[in-house]
Amino acid sequence: MKSNSRMAEAGVNLNETDESLRRAFREYEDGVAYENARRTAVFSAVFMLLASSLDWVILPERGLDFLLIRAICAVLVGMIFFLLGRNRDASHIKILAQGITLLPLISICVMIAMTEGGNSDYYAGLNLILVGLSLLLRWSFWNTLGMIISTFVCYTAAVYFSSRPPHFDKLFGNCFFLAVTSVFVLAGSYFYERLRFSEFSLRMQVEKSKELLESQNRQLSELDEAKTRFFANISHELRTPLTIMLGITERLRTVISRQASAEPIVQEMTLMLEQNGLRLLKLIDDLLDLVRFDTGHADINRQPTLIGAHIEGLLRSLRHLAEQDRVALLWECKSDSESISLDRDKFDKILLNLVINAIKFTPSSGTIEVKVLVQDGRLKMTVEDTGVGIPPEVLPRIFERFWQVDTSSTRKFQGAGIGLALVRSLTEAMDGEVSVDSQLGRGTTFTISLPTETVAAEAFTVVEEESPLKDGGNIADLHRRAAMSIPGKIAPRAVSPQQPTTPITGPMIGTRPSGARPLVLIADDEPDIRRFLRMQLEDVDVIEASDGAEALELTRLRRPQLALLDHMMPEMDGVEVCRRIRENHTTRG
Repeated sequence: MKSNSRMAEAGVNLNETDESLRRAFREYEDGVAYENARRTAVFSAVFMLLASSLDWVILPERGLDFLLIRAICAVLVGMIFFLLGRNRDASHIKILAQGITLLPLISICVMIAMTEGGNSDYYAGLNLILVGLSLLLRWSFWNTLGMIISTFVCYTAAVYFSSRPPHFDKLFGNCFFLAVTSVFVLAGSYFYERLRFSEFSLRMQVEKSKELLESQNRQLSELDEAKTRFFANISHELRTPLTIMLGITERLRTVISRQASAEPIVQEMTLMLEQNGLRLLKLIDDLLDLVRFDTGHADINRQPTLIGAHIEGLLRSLRHLAEQDRVALLWECKSDSESISLDRDKFDKILLNLVINAIKFTPSSGTIEVKVLVQDGRLKMTVEDTGVGIPPEVLPRIFERFWQVDTSSTRKFQGAGIGLALVRSLTEAMDGEVSVDSQLGRGTTFTISLPTETVAAEAFTVVEEESPLKDGGNIADLHRRAAMSIPGKIAPRAVSPQQPTTPITGPMIGTRPSGARPLVLIADDEPDIRRFLRMQLEDVDVIEASDGAEALELTRLRRPQLALLDHMMPEMDGVEVCRRIRENHTTRG
């Protein structure tokens, strides 16, 4: 909006009443006048000499006299041509340009006086001068008017000094045609000047708009570079202490697990801390990867890889994530070579993002199938799921950064919109291609195609590798485990409301028995948040809901004394739940 207003202001300033613009137009015209004057001088000299052929045909007895006149005119015009080449001052150009007009004009009027004066047909040459020179010299309205007045003055003098008296009808006809030609030339000069001014104004407006756009583009580029530097710096500053905290948390879990007297709640809290720390570390790692692509530091590091064993180990480590959601994870790898050259780090990130994305969007009892085919110097990988699918109208945008299909406050699936953008960037960095095919309600298939090279068996020393995602305490392993973290999926809505952690006696609907502890409802789509809030509550009974609709139903059935509601939940957000609780007469109290 701001840039549009600036352009509008620029357009308002570029009008015909703007004196600064008119001065700029005159300066521009003066610059064009130099080349026009030299060009016109050449035309005038050449055609003055060529017109001598007309003299020999019409008045052969005057041929030599008129040839001399024309030659003198051509020489003088030629001198003006050379003077223009040595002096480019605007004021001098205007004076010399007048000479280019006046010399042919005076020459023709002399020939008119030497022939029949007002009866001479040579007046037609004056018409040619009016039309031709006005066009070639791009005169302004006032210059044209001055030339017309000069023409009539010279013609009047030629008629007056002629030895033959003019016939009225002949003189009237000549003057009439001169006058009509003058009007046409004057009107044409006026409108042609306005047209040139309009074109100049538009050109100036375009140039100003272009300068404004270039300035804004530079500002946007600077902001984008600043954003990239900020992401790089802040991500690095966050990742370093977070990595240390995760290492200490893992060590703490190990110590607690060895203590027989350790309370289960302490183990649960350290587990929650580690799991959410890994999720945060994955987000930071993904942001850093995007920054590397923006700054051109995404170098390719190809390594000899046993592709079959690598795929097997990677997907076996992911199988437990799929089993947690009762999703079948299947895979198949076919290769015409046992070992290939591959950037394992980037390939692993592509596969992990696609598989974890499929797990997140595939309902229970669904299937995810990974197929890898290495053949003829290409690696083709497909990740097919039986998930919810993607609407066709948004399919072209799924690889955009920070873009999500559902951005409402009632969305069911969590995420930052980075995974698929990172997949595309990683694939293109390896000179590969990524495509997607999806049917709403039936599933989605991602296809990755990468160039690869076969590594000779004798040139590849097989080293026994540990699982890429094997548990460990070192820093590199923390980042590999972070890559496995997946946002909690929304559990399907239960048929019956969830029971509280402490048994509640009494009827399901109605008032609670006297002496019973207060009942608190916790509604959040994040299981870890629900567990954390439950840990903070003492001497109360707690019931939980994973979406807004379930929270509203539990409120109607259990009538809790307090409800802790997340703002963004599936089915119904927290604000809508509050509104419906207040509207219902059984729950508003």
